[in-house]
Formats: sequence, structure tokens, C-alpha cells
Amino acid sequence: MDVLYVNNDHVVELQGLRDDAGSLLSGATAEATLYESDGTTEVTGVTWPLALVYAGSRGIYRAVLSEAVDVVDGRRYELKITATYAGRRLEVRRHVRIETRYG
Repeated sequence: MDVLYVNNDHVVELQGLRDDAGSLLSGATAEATLYESDGTTEVTGVTWPLALVYAGSRGIYRAVLSEAVDVVDGRRYELKITATYAGRRLEVRRHVRIETRYG
């Protein structure tokens, strides 16, 4: 399970995106959405979907998830990342736990 921290920016990243032949992709469209634990209700505070942009190498796509996202310490959410390329679609769902970072 991944962890996000309250009132912190985070990097959302999709690594090693490849086509059916195994070649790394640089021209895909990738995006992410954070949902409440029900997997269907979008979390408030950010406009969804969040566009992930190609990072320049190795099939990596990333975006910054703003600290403005309205999450609550101790709760669980679901992060959905999708990528499309040449009519093909990849979908990844990750469970996310929220914590407050003390320092």
C-alpha cells in the first residue's frame, strides 16, 4: 500500500510503459485520479484527471499531485492511473493510505 502525506505535494509516476512489442513508449496519454475508498467518488481539492507527462526516458510518465488534495489522516483511498496508446489501454489501481508527517 502506498502512503500520501497530508499537506504535501506528491509525485505520481507510471514507470516503464511499453507497447505490445516491448518497446518503451513516449507518445502515450496517461492520467491519474484519486478516489474515495469506494473507488468511484473523486476526492475534492484537485481537478481530475491529473495529466501525467512523459518524463523524457524509459517510458516514465509523471505529474505532481498538489497538497490541495482534500485527504484525511488515517483514511484509505484508491489511485487509478490509466494510459492509452494506439487504441490500447492500461489501467492500474493502487490502494493509498493517508498519514500526517510529523517532523
